[in-house]
Amino acid sequence: MERKRASEIDREKGREQERQREIGEKERSRRSEGEIERERDSRSHSVEEASKSNWAAVVHQRYGPEVQSPGGFLGNNVLMRCNVPSFVRDHVTVTSWLQEPSFNIYPSTISDGKYHMLPSGELLIINISRSDVQMTYRCRTHNRLTQETVASNNFGRVQLTGISRMHKPS
Repeated sequence: MERKRASEIDREKGREQERQREIGEKERSRRSEGEIERERDSRSHSVEEASKSNWAAVVHQRYGPEVQSPGGFLGNNVLMRCNVPSFVRDHVTVTSWLQEPSFNIYPSTISDGKYHMLPSGELLIINISRSDVQMTYRCRTHNRLTQETVASNNFGRVQLTGISRMHKPS
């Protein structure tokens, strides 16, 4: 039964293609050779121009960067990352970090000793302490295509990993 339907559909498609061919032939016979030649030239010229173009279509889509909360031991360094969705990653750069409520950390060739924003956009926190654990961090990004600046929706925190107090065996 299904084979019968499929073959009927195939026959109908064949008939439609034949009708389209006939219409095309009638159209061609109505036009002069010069018109047909000009159309071919314009098509090939359009294809050449399109292939030379460096433009691409851009669809504006909202994105939300997210901060990862790294873990580390007291006295060690941690690296905080700002994750940008893959669909915009090539066009977005991390421009700064915000330590709440109002301390901005920008890229710099000279570190202030505690915080250093790397060229990759990651935030290096040196010699973490208990006060670093209480701070929250957000990343700020810039989309080069839309000129939009977007801050992360979530806050990152340094998570202390470590051994609790050592006890003498009894």
